[in-house]
Amino acid sequence: MSNPIHQKWVVTRKEHRCWACNQPYPAGSELRRVVSAEDGQIMSSYWCSVCESFLNSLEPWYAEDILAQGDIWEYEGYAEWRAAKLP
Repeated sequence: MSNPIHQKWVVTRKEHRCWACNQPYPAGSELRRVVSAEDGQIMSSYWCSVCESFLNSLEPWYAEDILAQGDIWEYEGYAEWRAAKLP
């Protein structure tokens, strides 16, 4: 499991995909950039506000389980949550 080093909301300069839902976001999108370390390597990932909000609504142990599996779309309630949060 990776260890977060730094995170903050950024306005992107190029297209990125959300790490949790894999949806593309164009340049100029506001995403959370997370810098983490794992196995001696530094890596960055980007998170959309919908995925972050969904994960924050869950019990911490359950959110960690979702992140470990790597596919947020498989979890009950996510599709409905996302549809309700998007304009």
